[in-house]
Amino acid sequence: MADHDNIYDDEVLYGELSPLLFNGTWVSNRHICYRDTWGGISLLDAANTSSQSLMPNETFRRLAPAKFSLSPDRKYLLLAQNVKKLFRYSYLAQYIVYDLSTRETIQLTPHPEKETHPYLLLAQWTPRGHGLIMIQDYDIYYRTGPLSNIGYRVTNTSIPGILSNGLPDWLYEEEILHSAEAIWMSKDSHMLLYASFDDSLVKEMRSSWYGDSKSLYPDIRSLRYPKPDTPNPTVTLYIADLADPRNIHTKEVKPPPIIEHICCR
Repeated sequence: MADHDNIYDDEVLYGELSPLLFNGTWVSNRHICYRDTWGGISLLDAANTSSQSLMPNETFRRLAPAKFSLSPDRKYLLLAQNVKKLFRYSYLAQYIVYDLSTRETIQLTPHPEKETHPYLLLAQWTPRGHGLIMIQDYDIYYRTGPLSNIGYRVTNTSIPGILSNGLPDWLYEEEILHSAEAIWMSKDSHMLLYASFDDSLVKEMRSSWYGDSKSLYPDIRSLRYPKPDTPNPTVTLYIADLADPRNIHTKEVKPPPIIEHICCR
């Protein structure tokens, strides 16, 4: 007989009883990057069903990534570690880059001139090559590659909890975009379209937060939470030209007068 007959709350709330889903991601029209049978990462060629090992099980277990993605040129793996969940889709994580040729790892930071390994709100490859887009403290950064010694700041207007760039606020993440990102890039990786979310007029809702604390008294947390007949977030779209990262030009994208200024998926 089992040690317990009841299903514990954490098994339900924290996903321990979630089904095992397919973990592969298409990286081209014929290649899939996936967690293989042996516990490593492999690349499957769907045209002939051949498979190439990218990372062995021993390395995967040592690095323990929660998420992984292959660069478009298939030279690097981007690995998310120490994930801290925020809302339904968003999370904080530290990232490392795994060089497939040298088997070395590189700690990812928007500021390569500093020896830091910060938590990021987002890190992803550009559609071409191995450039990187990152969001730290709700501002967007760009690096031409994991070995580049310069990080370029795309935005500098963020106010945590009020104004965010490239990352939706709670309303847009939960109800509209159903995603933790509001960034779209051109296929040549030169143009970056992103949304900026201004919640300065959205009223706050405060609630008790128990979390994992052993304290008898909960924390009080606030969330910008619009209700009927109250202001919604203001969304603005921008295009940033990254062709010359030392001189990034940004332009606001305005909708036609007949279209309400709403960003949707």
